[in-house]
Amino acid sequence: MKKVGRYLYIIFVIFLFSFTFYLIFWSGHPKYLLKYLYEDRKYDIYVIVAFGFLTSLVSFFYSWANENKGYQTLIELNRDKILKLRKRGKSDEEIAEALLKALGRKKGIGYRYEKKKIIYFLSKLR
Repeated sequence: MKKVGRYLYIIFVIFLFSFTFYLIFWSGHPKYLLKYLYEDRKYDIYVIVAFGFLTSLVSFFYSWANENKGYQTLIELNRDKILKLRKRGKSDEEIAEALLKALGRKKGIGYRYEKKKIIYFLSKLR
C-alpha cells in the first residue's frame, strides 16, 4: 500500500472499530444513534453482527497484506541467487526449502504454510 492509502486505511479501521464498539455498548440506550434509522430494536443484533463481521474482514485483509509483503521482500532480496538456482535446474519447491532452511524454520504446519507461500511468490518471479 502507498503511504497515503495506508494512512487512510488506518483511519478507516479506527473509525470502524470505534463505531462497532459504540454499537455494542450503547445498544438499547435511549440516546442510541441508530434509533433514528429504525424503530424496532430487534434489528440491533443484526447490525452489530454485520459491523463485527465487517471489522473482522478489514482486520484480516490488513494482516494478510502485511504478511505477504515479507515474503515478497525475501524473494526480491534473493532474486539473483534464486535465478542462478533456477538455471542450475532447481525447482521452486527446492528453492523454497533452501530459503526456509536458511531462515532456520522447523518442519510442521507453519513450515508447510510458509513453503506454499514462498512457492506461490516464486512462481510469479521471472
